[in-house]
Amino acid sequence: MPTLKLYVFPDRQLTVLAQPIDELTPAIKQLSDDLLATLYDENLFGIAATHAGIAKQMIAVDISETRDQPQVFINPNIIEHRGNQVGKEAGIAVPGIELDIPRATWIKMEALNLQGEKVIVEAEDLYARVLQHEIDQMQGIIFIDRVSKIKRDRAITKFNKMERRCGVGCGHNHH
Repeated sequence: MPTLKLYVFPDRQLTVLAQPIDELTPAIKQLSDDLLATLYDENLFGIAATHAGIAKQMIAVDISETRDQPQVFINPNIIEHRGNQVGKEAGIAVPGIELDIPRATWIKMEALNLQGEKVIVEAEDLYARVLQHEIDQMQGIIFIDRVSKIKRDRAITKFNKMERRCGVGCGHNHH
């Protein structure tokens, strides 16, 4: 299974809006395998197909300590949310940058699994944060878009300095 090529800020691929998947073809199954392989190769909690420039509504997540509980969701959609938490987030789209991002504490999400069955997932805390982060990415929203313009500009300046100093993706701090 090849590891997918991942795009890094400010690449326009990261702002592409993912399209719904209406048929579970062998290509879609292969995409899920590739997303999971990339998730584990890069040591991530979550990844959206749009990270790899593929405009399909699919995310893969595994927040387990043992790294053996892969989940793939097709056409995920948050249908309910409650509470508010602010927590540290980083992402492969902007390597080396970590920001305090506000998110719902609890969410209810509907999606399809790889068998095409509708699933309802209730998630809280870290799991809810990861799902919200990846669904945002699927909708062309990078986590740095979730902070004030001042904080975003500061993060971009820091990122650009790191990139100049040591090249693309040098500040890898995944999750």
